[in-house]
Amino acid sequence: DRDVRAEIAQYNDEISLLRNQRQQLEIDLAQQLEDLSGQMEILELRIEYLAAKTEQQRQLNSISASTPWDVRQAELNENISRIELRQLEEQIENTHISVENEMEGLDIEIRLLQQQLNLANEKLEKATVRTAVNGVLTWVVSEEGAAIREGEVLARVADLTRFRVEATVSDLHASRLSVGLPVTVEVNNERLSGAVASIPPNIDQGVMTLVVSLDSSSHPQLRSNLRVDVFVITEQKDNVLRIAKGPFANGPGRQDVFVVRGNRAEKVRAVLGIAGVDYFEIEEGIEEGETVIISNMNDYVHLPSLRIR
Repeated sequence: DRDVRAEIAQYNDEISLLRNQRQQLEIDLAQQLEDLSGQMEILELRIEYLAAKTEQQRQLNSISASTPWDVRQAELNENISRIELRQLEEQIENTHISVENEMEGLDIEIRLLQQQLNLANEKLEKATVRTAVNGVLTWVVSEEGAAIREGEVLARVADLTRFRVEATVSDLHASRLSVGLPVTVEVNNERLSGAVASIPPNIDQGVMTLVVSLDSSSHPQLRSNLRVDVFVITEQKDNVLRIAKGPFANGPGRQDVFVVRGNRAEKVRAVLGIAGVDYFEIEEGIEEGETVIISNMNDYVHLPSLRIR
């Protein structure tokens, strides 16, 4: 919008110049009218004097104290002054009309320039992109003068007071995912709750994207472009027996685990149910209160029991 701003500045300067000219014309007109009015007052007094002079010559002529020529000369002088007065009145009127016409011409020029200025301001308004939210400008079209089609992205603004999470997951889990599922997001050892807000339909090289809305979208631990761990809760059960997760199990299903009984660790066939972020569900094989070794026991899985020292 650099050229448009320069155009607006030029229009403003031209309008200011014309307004100054109009103001100067008003001042000049007032001065001219004042001068002409002074001349008219002097001429009116002169006419009054000449009229008295004419009347005097007529009275003198009636008593043969002056000649008819003296009377005629006095009348001519009076008539000449009256003509001069009429010319002065016409000059005042013409001056007034002339200056008013000139000021009207300036007013027309000012209106035309004002219209052009309004169009330039409208163009600037359309060329100025404003965001509806406060934030930080993270990206903008860098090429000056680039042609932008309707709907194209001009800039991106990050609202640093509210965040959302974009998570990626294998499309193998697509059938288990849906909008509204609860989500746990782990940020610097803190867990934030949320939900799946949307699932874009496109899949890129076997990877699909989830958009997660957080219940605490302005948490102080959140940062722009921060990598976090996202856990989508696809199934949930209440009041179940559970055990902490560890390398002792490969996942849900039947597992051989070692239960501590006295000074021995006995191998037990257990059935693990759904897996959460930290726990496995225990469906069979382990009773409440028993102690289970959750470290890696692959080296001893062939043994039925171990003595604990």
